Amino acid sequence: MKPIRKHPLLPDVEIFYKGRHDALKHQEFQKPNELNFAKAQLKEGLARAKALQNGKAPWTKKAGLVVRGFRSEIDGSVQPYGLVIPKSYARFSNANKFAGEIDCLEALAHAKKNYRIDDDRIAVRGFSMGGAACWQFAVHYADQWCVANPGAGFSETEEFLKMCGGKEPAALPFQRTLWHLYDCTDYAANLTNLPTVAYSGEIDQQKQAADMMESALKKRGLPLTHIIGPKTAHKIEAGAKEQISKLVDAAAKSGRQ
Repeated sequence: MKPIRKHPLLPDVEIFYKGRHDALKHQEFQKPNELNFAKAQLKEGLARAKALQNGKAPWTKKAGLVVRGFRSEIDGSVQPYGLVIPKSYARFSNANKFAGEIDCLEALAHAKKNYRIDDDRIAVRGFSMGGAACWQFAVHYADQWCVANPGAGFSETEEFLKMCGGKEPAALPFQRTLWHLYDCTDYAANLTNLPTVAYSGEIDQQKQAADMMESALKKRGLPLTHIIGPKTAHKIEAGAKEQISKLVDAAAKSGRQ
């Protein structure tokens, strides 16, 4: 068997150990049956390690849900991410902010090394907390995607906190400065050349996120495609899902502007 200490795919193995190690260290097991999940993950990690020692990596050619790992440039830790690889694919997606942004971008860079990905046809999508992440990635990295599809979530700080029933947010100068890093409304103009399809349930409180972005864009003379699920709370309504799919597919077909 060959040593695998410096193998580029080693993080794909280490994530299974790290996940269980950290759960034990920080006492994060909540239910007895989670021990069975831990054992299954260790079994998968050992299987991958054995495969690597034999010069194989079958998970890199697997379809469906695939868990991969990469080593963070922030602290050198191994970090997991998931991919859904369609069966038709032939080798031919945390409200991610700050460090979370880098995690996602590093995961994307790692995936590009292992799969043939068209840089001009990468869509960024998310719902709820993922919707907040999607707004963040759309306005801060608008040149990376062919289309953005945020659903629900939040897009700024002050009004969202008020909506959630919190007390009047403190308005100290340094806090407002930090809000500026989060508030996607401040960067709305960056969506000028990025097709953006927002989604909200008609009776979802988090419709506020798209409403705030729509208002910010209107001030700049820019429209926002906002699909609304009728009489729908915090989920994606079936009819709206069809509309979204058609618009996203069309943008992906056209490619990145």
